[in-house]
Amino acid sequence: MNKEAEGLPAIYFPAGARHKMTKPGKLKRAAVILAHAAVGWGYCGAIIAMGRQFLSIHTTLVVHAIGAPIGFALISLFYYQRWAFTSPLQTAAAFLGVVVALDLFLSGAGIREELRNVLQRAGNLGTFRSHICRNLLHGPIHFVQVTGADSEPIG
Repeated sequence: MNKEAEGLPAIYFPAGARHKMTKPGKLKRAAVILAHAAVGWGYCGAIIAMGRQFLSIHTTLVVHAIGAPIGFALISLFYYQRWAFTSPLQTAAAFLGVVVALDLFLSGAGIREELRNVLQRAGNLGTFRSHICRNLLHGPIHFVQVTGADSEPIG
């Protein structure tokens, strides 16, 4: 019997039936898993990007904390319905590894660039350090006595 003829959606595969790619090589398997993880990373990035436009950073992080597991659960559900090359633990480790690597190398590069721009605006790094050291060695903040137009000094 044809499953599509019975009214089941084409994406549904009963237990034991998988995608037509029955014996893919290791490279194709890795590419499928990495592609799913990259889609999840893009989904999380979209949550953050949209949230920063319309919500406070705190609310954006809460939405991300709720939306990220839901998004990855849906992505892994799709992965297991179509391919299921790996165990759930292996899939979770692969997804986490890809997300950490992409955050480290792509998002981290943007953060480093932003920090470099801030330091350039404040002068070079040596000047920035000297300002910090001078302020730390100088001691606590000194309060200035405020005087009114026709009054005695306050303090």
